[in-house]
Amino acid sequence: MSAALQTTINMIMKKIAPFVFAVAALFVATTASAAPIAYIPNGNDASVSVVDTATNSVVATVPVGYVPYGVAVDNVHGRAYIANNGGGVTVIDTSTYAVLTSITVGPGPVGIAVNPAGTRVYVANDGENTVSVIDTQLIPPAVVTTTSESETAFSMAARWRARKSSLTALA
Repeated sequence: MSAALQTTINMIMKKIAPFVFAVAALFVATTASAAPIAYIPNGNDASVSVVDTATNSVVATVPVGYVPYGVAVDNVHGRAYIANNGGGVTVIDTSTYAVLTSITVGPGPVGIAVNPAGTRVYVANDGENTVSVIDTQLIPPAVVTTTSESETAFSMAARWRARKSSLTALA
């Protein structure tokens, strides 16, 4: 792929990214005794709205980092991970809605995903086209590696989400 074409694709993706992630950010968490909960990033407010989807009501508003963008929920350990495009990942306890910690990752985190076991979080850093891998079993959780790829981190996250959705649909 030519550099000019890659630049054009990157520019288009940056323009549509807020719309893509606004739809993709409706990650829902459920527990045995609770209604499904959605975590909605409020980009201009540096917060996440916690919405009870059974009643369509906001049950909490959690302050997070600047420009929250992507959301991934780990139902195994009761954590919500918020990629803050202004820098870093905020970790929220899904039972209390308290901020547990913030984790420094590469510049411009946008996409985020948790592996099924909840032991790794993958963060697409659009600012340098890298993916940071967070080990959630460390105390506190920390980045254990950052990969550098030729394709954009944004497209890598989108491809991973599509693959994850396909696998979930087959289950």
